[in-house]
Amino acid sequence: MQPRRLSALAIAREADASKGTAVAASSGHFINPSSGIFMPVAEVARLEGTTETIEAGFEHHVTKQWMELNFTAPVKLDWLGHFLTGILGTESGATVEGVTETTIIVSESGDMPAYTIFQLDPVQDDEATYGTVKKVELTCDAGGLLMADIEMIAQKREDASGDAVSYSTDHHLQGSHLTVKIAAATTNLSGSSAIKFHTMRLTIERDVSPIDSFGAAEPAEFTGGALRISGELTIAYEAETYRDYFLNGSGPAMSLFFQDTGTTIGTNNPGLDITLDKIAIVNHTRPDGIDEPDIETLTFEALYDLDEGTPRMVSIVLTNEETTSAYSTP
Repeated sequence: MQPRRLSALAIAREADASKGTAVAASSGHFINPSSGIFMPVAEVARLEGTTETIEAGFEHHVTKQWMELNFTAPVKLDWLGHFLTGILGTESGATVEGVTETTIIVSESGDMPAYTIFQLDPVQDDEATYGTVKKVELTCDAGGLLMADIEMIAQKREDASGDAVSYSTDHHLQGSHLTVKIAAATTNLSGSSAIKFHTMRLTIERDVSPIDSFGAAEPAEFTGGALRISGELTIAYEAETYRDYFLNGSGPAMSLFFQDTGTTIGTNNPGLDITLDKIAIVNHTRPDGIDEPDIETLTFEALYDLDEGTPRMVSIVLTNEETTSAYSTP
């Protein structure tokens, strides 16, 4: 028996023109999860019927197979772009100040990017194609690391072979790198004061439906449905501003901007800039204990902002040392 830490996990984008065809792990990135597993799932049909006996069941058939990936990991800026692109759909890389800035926005299509997922360990080497991102959740405490929780679904398990493991030490992000702002509109965010946050959570979820077809015991493809973004902030209660946003139904904009100013790449810094053009604060609470710190909790949901010059819900800019095509279709 071997400990799970001997496993290796990787993801690599497949060509849009040939989704479901495996690509090499070396064309993507290896990930260092702190927990999680890539597991096969099966649907079975059990036959019951009269057999002149009282014993239940006489046949068992596997009718469908697929794979599911769930993991938690400290965020590294090299592999994060795959999952953000996978769930939102559209990316565009450009060289700015000697480094790559990848802008990731929503593709108004059910045709989502597909990935080959690999799990390599001492017992077996697994891969599965047409991997599709269902959930990306980012969490961070003021004194902690930025963490990611990822959920994906893929076609059935295949044997992986010839996939060499290769890790890189890439940039992380943490609470001291984060600036949180809320303002009446996106155009007001740059001039707004930073919020004294304690914890943050941002959850991006996508409805993903398997499409089955005759002649195969695995989904032929996966199609994307509605995109939902929600989250929570805990911040020091020092003004009525955010409570009033909750009570009057205003739809302010929010910025979550991570930037590691202590590290220079090119003439810039590694970072992650998330802009939500319009949010609804759907709940606001404060503690009731008399000796508890007065921390307000804001629960929010992102909305599609029709009033912006470019209507949208979310825009993400990832600054790292990858190539400008690192997250593009091959």
